[in-house]
Amino acid sequence: MTRRAVGITAAVVAAALVLAALGLVLGQRARAAEIRQAGQVAAADALAATDTSPFLQRLTAVRTAGFESVAAVRDARRMVVHRIREARQAEAERQARAAERAAEAESSPDSGGSADTSAPPRSSGGLLIGDSVSLGAESCLADLGYHVDSEVGRQFTVGLDMLRVHAADGLPDTVVLHLGTNGPFDSSGFSSAMALTEGVERVVWVTIALPPASRYSFVDSLNAMIRSEARAYDNVRIADFATAASQHPEWLAGDGIHIAGPGCPGFAQVVDDAVTRP
Repeated sequence: MTRRAVGITAAVVAAALVLAALGLVLGQRARAAEIRQAGQVAAADALAATDTSPFLQRLTAVRTAGFESVAAVRDARRMVVHRIREARQAEAERQARAAERAAEAESSPDSGGSADTSAPPRSSGGLLIGDSVSLGAESCLADLGYHVDSEVGRQFTVGLDMLRVHAADGLPDTVVLHLGTNGPFDSSGFSSAMALTEGVERVVWVTIALPPASRYSFVDSLNAMIRSEARAYDNVRIADFATAASQHPEWLAGDGIHIAGPGCPGFAQVVDDAVTRP
């Protein structure tokens, strides 16, 4: 073989080796690319399988609830502040009315009544236990500082039970009782109520106003009993709504029992006059 042939053969072998090496490198790179692509696909599949939307929804819900809770707390605080301001204003108004009554009492001549007119008027407000009639004047009574515990159709025995409940929690200085519209009670019931209010500074009994009908024939004897029993107690006053209502028929609705428009302030004034009377 000539040298030229040998050289050509060597060149061909070298080229073949180079091509083989190049093919090997390209194959490794292609394999590596396939591996990377497979990893990316797997990562994408895993990401797709992990749905973060429920977590985000829960996170959003928690944040929203948190904001709503903060808003609720702020609203509650505003309401408390508002009620405190209202209570302070109502107390200031009651004190002002008491001062006015004291000034009037000092400047007016002795009325000749059984009350001690030399003493200053008492403050308005207290607990009122009653039935649907006093319930009709609740807003006007509340303006004067009274807490009204009244209920439609309430019988005296139920009212006595409610008085017992309030007495267990502690009664205020003034208790007003307006019971008997839905049926009479006797002197023993009066005495039971007074036993529950023992130690209360002022107890006011409100007389009952009912229309002249046979089923209400008990009302005159009931009011007479209330007035008679009240004389035995120094701390008892009568709020004579029965007389006032007869003088102001416009205070009552068409049934002659329940409060109509002007009856709201009228009833409240009758009660408050008895409460604040010295």
